[in-house]
Amino acid sequence: HAAVDTQLTRKGHKTSLTYHLRPGALYYVDSVGYTFDSPEIANAVRRRQGRSLLYKGMPLESAVLEAERSRIVRQLQDEGYYYVHKEFITYTADTCAGEKGVGLTLHFACPPDADPARAYRTYRLREVTVRDAVNDTATAREGTYRGLRFLTDDGRTTLYRRVLRNHIAMRPDSLYRERDVQDTYSSLNSLQIVKYSTLRTTDVSTPDSGLLDCDVYLDYNQPHTLSAELEGTNTAG
Repeated sequence: HAAVDTQLTRKGHKTSLTYHLRPGALYYVDSVGYTFDSPEIANAVRRRQGRSLLYKGMPLESAVLEAERSRIVRQLQDEGYYYVHKEFITYTADTCAGEKGVGLTLHFACPPDADPARAYRTYRLREVTVRDAVNDTATAREGTYRGLRFLTDDGRTTLYRRVLRNHIAMRPDSLYRERDVQDTYSSLNSLQIVKYSTLRTTDVSTPDSGLLDCDVYLDYNQPHTLSAELEGTNTAG
């Protein structure tokens, strides 16, 4: 096991403290195993097994184990598993006395506070609505452009609808992908006129299908105006 020793030295009015770190024995992964409580999830994870960060002979490092959890969750969220998160993944490490080899097992199981029927269902987007600096939803005017729904105060968007659509990755009747959400945030916030953007998803599932509505809230910076006053002096005689 790792340990830390301290050494205190006093010289006059000065005190120095020195830490001595003893990391202990380094363990290596001797085998990697998996357990799943869902065959669909097992198939999805195994399809991308070549991207795994875990392999026989690797040092046993908590940072790598955490990175593998994040990788799997990102993959599943990009394949429509909206409710999957890192608490679904745990590890056990089986060590033998006097040995530095570890039998590592990754467990994928639905946590007790999660609903397996929702967690192991893939979700599609039903509607994508752009709320363009709307002050009052009750009186907002509604319009559509190439599959996207727009709500505005006066029927006009601050930016051309074509421009907004090009910066929004989500589309109605498409599989939910967390990557599309992050790409949309990045793309919209790259526009100088956009003050901030917020994306909110709402579960509107039916008994037969997993459906989400996505609302894109936009607020804008005030446009800057430039005015100039010219003064001249006529020196001609």
